[in-house]
Formats: sequence, structure tokens, C-alpha cells
Amino acid sequence: MTTNATPEGASIIDGPNTTRETTQGMLVITPKGPSITESDSTSVLAEVVGDVERSNGRVLLDMARVEYMSSAGISMLVQLREACANAGGSLAISGLASPIASVLKTTKVDRLFTITKSREKALAKLGD
Repeated sequence: MTTNATPEGASIIDGPNTTRETTQGMLVITPKGPSITESDSTSVLAEVVGDVERSNGRVLLDMARVEYMSSAGISMLVQLREACANAGGSLAISGLASPIASVLKTTKVDRLFTITKSREKALAKLGD
């Protein structure tokens, strides 16, 4: 795991499964992809849970690098949402691949999240 500081004072943590960055007081989690399967989802959750708590649950999950997600990945989204809520915040998701967005919509799981196409729009919604 590598931690870097940016000129703006934000920190970037490069872990085995995700890159995590703090920006505008919010945590941005970017799974490395290209898929999230059962073992990936467990690893991602274990990697980010402490950072979620430290960010008061204000989290953006940037899924731009993920092309496939199994049902375990959907469960991971719900668990991450719960962790955010327990920390007093909320979860927004950006950059979903069309097949993943379709599955979330078909299963009505999309109703649990703020989902936007762009990272900027998601950060704006979390900042409201």
C-alpha cells in the first residue's frame, strides 16, 4: 500500500484492490477492476472500511474501471452503503458500466443509491 499527498493536501492511498482519495472532505474509492467477484468484494470491503469511518461516511464509489460485477459485488454495494450510513453519511456511485447499471435497475437495487454518470456530479450530490 502506498500513500501519497497531493498539493491540495488530499491523500491518495493505493491499495491492492482500490485507490482511495480524500477530496473536498469526501472519500473517493476507485476499485481497480476489471471485475468485482466474491473474493474481490470481500477484499474491497476489508480494505476500505476504516477509511469510510474516518470520512464520516461521505463516500463516492467510482466504478469507471469495473466492467463486470457478480451478485457478491451487489452485496458489497449494499454493505458499503450500510457502513456509510452507520458513519453518518451516504454513498454515491459514478461511472457504472451499462450492464451493471441494468442489473441494478432490474433488481431495483439502484433505488438505494445516488447514481450519476460522472464523478463530478456525484461529488456535488454528496456535498449537498
